[in-house]
Amino acid sequence: MAGASNGTTNFLDGDSVTFTNTGAAAVSLNSQTRTATRVVFAAGSSGKYITTGVLRIGSGGIQFYDGNPGTPVRCSVELTADSDFTRWATAGSMNLSGAIDTKGYVATFRNQVGYRFYIDGALRGAGAVLCTRHNPINSQTWITGQSDFTGYFRNAYETLLTGSGAFKAAGDIRLTEGYGFTVGDDGAMADDESATFGRLTNSATIRMFGAAFHLRGGVATTERIATLHLAEGLDSVMANEGYAAPRGPCAWPDSSATPPVAASFRRPRPTTIWAV
Repeated sequence: MAGASNGTTNFLDGDSVTFTNTGAAAVSLNSQTRTATRVVFAAGSSGKYITTGVLRIGSGGIQFYDGNPGTPVRCSVELTADSDFTRWATAGSMNLSGAIDTKGYVATFRNQVGYRFYIDGALRGAGAVLCTRHNPINSQTWITGQSDFTGYFRNAYETLLTGSGAFKAAGDIRLTEGYGFTVGDDGAMADDESATFGRLTNSATIRMFGAAFHLRGGVATTERIATLHLAEGLDSVMANEGYAAPRGPCAWPDSSATPPVAASFRRPRPTTIWAV
C-alpha cells in the first residue's frame, strides 16, 4: 500500500492502494473521504473490506484478484474519472454493497468467466454504467440496488436487474453482443404509470443489437417503457413468470408468458424477431 502500511486507514490522497493477506480485515475510513488513484485487492486478500466513509476512485479503478472476495467494498464510492471495477479471479462470487456515484463519469463493471458479480448498492450520478466480461461464457452481473443514475446503461453479457433492483432514471438502455438483459424475479411488480412503477422508468428506450430482453415476474407483473428499438441482428423478447429469487439458481422454468411488455416497436431495417 503506497503511503501507508497495509490494513491501516491512513492512506493519503492520490495513493495507489493494494490489500494483501496481512493487516486488519476491516479497513475503516472513519466516516471521512479518501481519494485513491487505484485500489487492488490482491490474491490472498479474502475477507478484507473497506467500510465507513467515502472512497473517491480515479482512472485505475478497483481491481479484484482474490477468488473468495466476499464484500470487499462496503463504503460509498465516488468516481473522479472513468473507472473499471474488475474481477480478475477465476473462482468465487463477489458483491459491492456501497452506493456508487458516477459523478458524470463512466463506471464499467467487468467480470471473469463463469462467476457472479453482485452490485447491491445504488448506482447514482449522471454518468453511464457498462457491464462487460473477459470471456463470453456464463458470466453474470446481478444488480439489486435502487439506482437513479441518469446516464445510459449498456450490457455486453448476461445482466440481471432483480431483487429490489431498479433503474429509476436511466432512459437509454443498450443491449449488445448477443447477450441478455433480465428484468425481474419470482415476485409480482406492477406498473400502472401513476401510483406504482416497475423496475424501469416509463420513459426508457431499450435499444437491442442482436440481444435478448427477458421480463420475469408473477402474474400481476407489468413493465412499461417508451420504445423498444430493434436494430440489426437476431433479437428476442421473452416474458415469463416464476423466475428464481436473487442469488438462487438461474432457472428458466416452462411457464406461461403472462407479464406483458408495454412498448412500441421501430425497425430501421428488416429484422428477425423471436418472441418466446
